[in-house]
Amino acid sequence: MSRSLVVLLVVMSAAVAGLIILSKMRTRPDRQVAVNVPTDTTPTPAVTQNPSPVQPPVVPTPVAVPPNVQIPVVKPVVPQIQTGAVAGNPTIPVPAIPTAAALSDTKPLPVLEKEYVATTNRDTRLDLMMDIADAPGPDAIRALTRLFQMETDPDLKVDLLDSLLGIEGQVEEKLKMLTLGAEKGLPTDVRQSAIDGLIDLDDPRVIPVLNGLLNDPDEEVREGAKDALEMLQSKPAVKLK
Repeated sequence: MSRSLVVLLVVMSAAVAGLIILSKMRTRPDRQVAVNVPTDTTPTPAVTQNPSPVQPPVVPTPVAVPPNVQIPVVKPVVPQIQTGAVAGNPTIPVPAIPTAAALSDTKPLPVLEKEYVATTNRDTRLDLMMDIADAPGPDAIRALTRLFQMETDPDLKVDLLDSLLGIEGQVEEKLKMLTLGAEKGLPTDVRQSAIDGLIDLDDPRVIPVLNGLLNDPDEEVREGAKDALEMLQSKPAVKLK
């Protein structure tokens, strides 16, 4: 066999072998090389670059206030309730809030009079006196008259006479009490207060009472009665008889 023929056969054998190997590789494309993969699936924590340090909470520093500086107190604004008509709506009546004086029961005159006699405190007597003077009708003046007769303190006698100024009307009852206040034997201040009360009555029935004081042994009372008559003469409403 010639040399060239042998080479040709070797080459052909190599080509056939290559074709066989190539055909086998194409029939198994899913075969892959096994790679060892670690079985630990624990996630690796992420590392933050340049982590910032934890900042402590900020505590406000107390400010020292000088003792002579007053801190203003802000009062809450209380909304006002509007009682009138709003946007055409009818007015809604709001009941009035009773005051402490209205809530307290008014004592009857006999009770006030007894409490006045029972106490010796001047301020308490003045309060009771005003409560009696606030009562309507002539009974209040009669109670004041009885207290005037039993009172021994000249200053309180003057206060009792002056309490008549806050009472409207009841001229006849006032005249009786003021006449008692102008009688002889009482302190001059009490009688002068009674004369002033007679002037305020502005009634012709006070003229006889004042005329009876023109010859009083007390000079101040005489002068007070004379001045009172002159004042009444200047008033056209009072006619001297």
